[in-house]
Amino acid sequence: MVAVYVTSLNGPEGKTTLCVGLARKWHKAGKKVGYVKPVLVSATEQTSPSDADAAFVKKVLGLIEPAESLCPLSLTAQGVAGVSKLRAPEQKLVKACTDIAAGKDILLMEGLTGQTEASAAIVRWLGAKAIIVVHHSTALADELPKAVKPFGQALAGVVINAVPRERLDEVSANLAPALRKVGIKVLGALPQERALAGPSVRDLVEPLQARAVTFKDGMNATIENVMGGAVFLDPGPLYFERKSNKAVVVRIDRPDVQLGALETSIRCLVLTNAEGDPNPYVYYKAQDKGTPILLTKMDTHAALAAVESTLNNTRFREEHKLRLLEDVLDHYLDFGALNKALGI
Repeated sequence: MVAVYVTSLNGPEGKTTLCVGLARKWHKAGKKVGYVKPVLVSATEQTSPSDADAAFVKKVLGLIEPAESLCPLSLTAQGVAGVSKLRAPEQKLVKACTDIAAGKDILLMEGLTGQTEASAAIVRWLGAKAIIVVHHSTALADELPKAVKPFGQALAGVVINAVPRERLDEVSANLAPALRKVGIKVLGALPQERALAGPSVRDLVEPLQARAVTFKDGMNATIENVMGGAVFLDPGPLYFERKSNKAVVVRIDRPDVQLGALETSIRCLVLTNAEGDPNPYVYYKAQDKGTPILLTKMDTHAALAAVESTLNNTRFREEHKLRLLEDVLDHYLDFGALNKALGI
């Protein structure tokens, strides 16, 4: 059995997404794959911790283990900081991981973020190999060597995520060789893919405190961009064609702007200062396109901020994104090098 610990350095950089993609790839290759999120960080130590990411992974992978067993240990930030100082392995965690690993070929662990000393301790306890997923930046050549040092020989490699497409060649030609010279293997450079990270229209309802007027299956569409219906000189459609797959935020009393937006690639209309129903012409045009309308009493500035915040903080928990994820990994992750590094 091979244990694989996936960690990141700076916040949500794609751990859950990578875990799901790897598990599905290995499952299709005939491997029995288990999953666990060994340590949750919370304000208080819970007796029965749960986690939305783990629940999503359980669902899409069809795992038979009870949800609570996938998150065996909950620690405060102070408790996590003390993990690396423990003189003996945390037995509750080791037993839970060992139980889930029984009968599996691979145990996939979604690890901590930014706690490299604690993560390295967990990797040692479980005899695991570590994969670090990190967002692309120009400082990686300087930052990564120090960040990965606690893992030593247990580091299988790094996956550089969210690489702007115009920089993919640069990563392959310059960054990857530079990291290889200091003993860090780049297993893949994944392009920035807003369709994977973006929220669905449905995800906007709560932050906007909106009433939804829905058509067909439009509420499940993924939003990749947001545009405001501000004053502009270009004709409406020309202005809104600058971005695709977007949410357009505009006052309810500007049906001319709304109709212009509906002529382009749009996922939903967000109508602000909305005390009543949308203009009938806008309603029927949106109905023809299957474009949902979200009515909020927020002003346009507040609504834009709410949509942008949702775009920046949405996690990967949408089943309809799985095929796109598999395509991205097939094209940009070196599974041969990964399997060799893991001994699979």
